[in-house]
Amino acid sequence: LFSTHLRWDFTLNADWTFYALGGLGGNKASDGLGGKFELLPRFGVGGVLDIERQTRVPIGIRGELSRELISVGVQFRI
Repeated sequence: LFSTHLRWDFTLNADWTFYALGGLGGNKASDGLGGKFELLPRFGVGGVLDIERQTRVPIGIRGELSRELISVGVQFRI
């Protein structure tokens, strides 16, 4: 799975940031799995809940819905 895209952030308040993304994405399977290669438009939306004020650690909970995947995760600010 690969992706190259641009992301636009929209800050709601100190805790929430929402974003939209667009670009190109796709996947490549090895020859053992059929040797498939796809290149497709990528678009999606997501949000990050910053929980630093509660935890004192620069951490956020992230969710994303795009053409390729639905993901939930944690992100750390460095």
